Amino acid sequence: MARATYLPSLGLFLLLSCSVLGGTLDPVPISDLAVQVDDPRIWRGLLASVGIEPTTNPARFRIVVGDDPTAIRSGFRPTDRTVQVASVVDERAPELKIVWQDPVELAVYETPTAATVFVHEKRTGAPLLSGVRRGSGGLLWAAVGPGDEGFERFP
Repeated sequence: MARATYLPSLGLFLLLSCSVLGGTLDPVPISDLAVQVDDPRIWRGLLASVGIEPTTNPARFRIVVGDDPTAIRSGFRPTDRTVQVASVVDERAPELKIVWQDPVELAVYETPTAATVFVHEKRTGAPLLSGVRRGSGGLLWAAVGPGDEGFERFP
């Protein structure tokens, strides 16, 4: 079933992203890796696929969605433009065709200069998943959550 192949893929992507955003290409030990999220329910399945439990407590790494106050303070700011997102490009595998079953209209965001864009909207290049280093940790920003199953939007 396709569901099983997608879930670990994004979970591993997040784990590797946290390692890179943490300032090293060496993997961050799982015991040292906690990911702070505002809503553990939507991230639990995804993070559990790589052995990480989401927390609402402060942690080295944090995932924020949309115009979360931490995202705004970190330089992820919505513009007046919007985009209908149906097809996205994953920078790790640009040849992979990713089409969202349920398109979503989203604000187009500007990202901080130091941010790395991991996923963008195919037609316009609008950033959808991006990260920045923060001290010894990192902030992973998503324009929208991963979906009800935890993997529908960012396989």
